[in-house]
Amino acid sequence: MEFKTVGVHAEIALKKVQNDHAIQYDLNLICHYELCDSVEAGASTAEAVCADHSHRDDWKPVEKPSWRPDFLVYDCTERALMSERYWQRGNTIITLWNVIAEVHETLELHRFPFDRQITSVSIGITNGTFKSWSLDLNEMPSFLSGQPLDKDFHVIFEVILETWIVDWVKGSISETDISVDCGIERLCEFYVYNVAGFLFILTLAVNVTAVVPLEDIADRFSIAMTLMLAVVAFKFVIVSMIPPTSYITVLDAYILTTLAYIFATLVKDVVCRLVDASEETDYLLTVVWAGLWAVLHLLGYIAAMRGWFILDWDQVKEEQLEALTFNMDADTKMWNREKDEIEQDDSDDDIELVHGFS
Repeated sequence: MEFKTVGVHAEIALKKVQNDHAIQYDLNLICHYELCDSVEAGASTAEAVCADHSHRDDWKPVEKPSWRPDFLVYDCTERALMSERYWQRGNTIITLWNVIAEVHETLELHRFPFDRQITSVSIGITNGTFKSWSLDLNEMPSFLSGQPLDKDFHVIFEVILETWIVDWVKGSISETDISVDCGIERLCEFYVYNVAGFLFILTLAVNVTAVVPLEDIADRFSIAMTLMLAVVAFKFVIVSMIPPTSYITVLDAYILTTLAYIFATLVKDVVCRLVDASEETDYLLTVVWAGLWAVLHLLGYIAAMRGWFILDWDQVKEEQLEALTFNMDADTKMWNREKDEIEQDDSDDDIELVHGFS
């Protein structure tokens, strides 16, 4: 028996974006196919798949048929088939797959936690086509996190993310592949309040050294060094929240800035002690120094809440393309180096062999 795929309905849920660059999708794929002899011109199309599937009273569950569409999730590092069910009515079969798939993505994290990412998932069928599926995903509307798209579309994109929000969804369909791209934006509030807010208060406390007389500079040093060690300890606590990268992110730079602020406070105290500054001068410098730190944080908070640190989507695409090109160049260089080493080893073996015969 030869079957023909008549329509496919896909429900795609973006479940999780992990710090190790793995993105988890939950896919519900409903495929409608019939015996080739029973498929006539104008027969059931993809638009009728959901409607047919929703009225299952006259459908009977069947075992796994001898032929069924073979779906493939491209660039999938881990795939788990959660459920697989089949129904039949006459020469028509409807199948439902629920698959949890993890896809590896190269995330660009220089602006973490104010980063945007463009993720994609591609679903292919190796033993059939999607010819009957005519759908332009570029017309899909924007939506807020947690709200599915218009039910009139046959691709439903749901969002089940806690620290990300989906900004837009686009895609394309060929005869054998479905490709869906989505732009996701990290919700930075957690890091602003729980990391930057805590470090701001911790580093601002270094200015209490002004109550210690300049003559007791060692006591001032003791307070500042204790706070510096507290910042370092906090860095180790939040290391699990920060994706491991070979470059400095915005959050890394901020933590280094807090350490630099404490060190600069120590330098200020030393200079005041060396020039034998008066108490009034010392207090005035401390107030200005603390006020400057507070004003910078206020401006940074306003910028973070208004999204001034976030790139627009065209710049995000350029950055991800540059990162992809850099990784490809690095892989090529590594491959060439390994090739040269293998050729050099072969050359050395040939020389030893010649010497052995001589």
